[in-house]
Amino acid sequence: QRSEQLSEREEWRRQKQELRTQNEAIEAERNSLLGRCGALEDSLAQQASMVAAHKRDADEAQRQLASRREEIDSLARRATWWESEAAEARSVAMNAVVTAEAAAMEASELREKAREMANEVQFERNRANGLEERLCTQRAAEVAAEQQRR
Repeated sequence: QRSEQLSEREEWRRQKQELRTQNEAIEAERNSLLGRCGALEDSLAQQASMVAAHKRDADEAQRQLASRREEIDSLARRATWWESEAAEARSVAMNAVVTAEAAAMEASELREKAREMANEVQFERNRANGLEERLCTQRAAEVAAEQQRR
């Protein structure tokens, strides 16, 4: 009977040691998973920060685009005005024989101004188109980052 008790105790110790070993393995796996979770949380936080920065950049680009469009509209109105002035100056030049030379020069200057304004309008339109393309690219990057985060 004593030998049986010793054998049971030995079996109990062996099982206890086996459970300790399993516990240690489980604890090591838990710590590993916690570490991975922390790394994933850090990565998600970093991605969220990048998405927020992209959103701020996109919002700023949107504001700049709206501002550029307002500038283009203003330049277009000014170009129309200059074209109108040039047309009026040409009319005066045709009707005024005495001041024909001066009127022709004025019309020429106004046409040049109108061309400059038209060129400036085209330049601003090209810039606005470039901003719009960058905005679309940023939006696509935000969507991709948001989908990747999910």
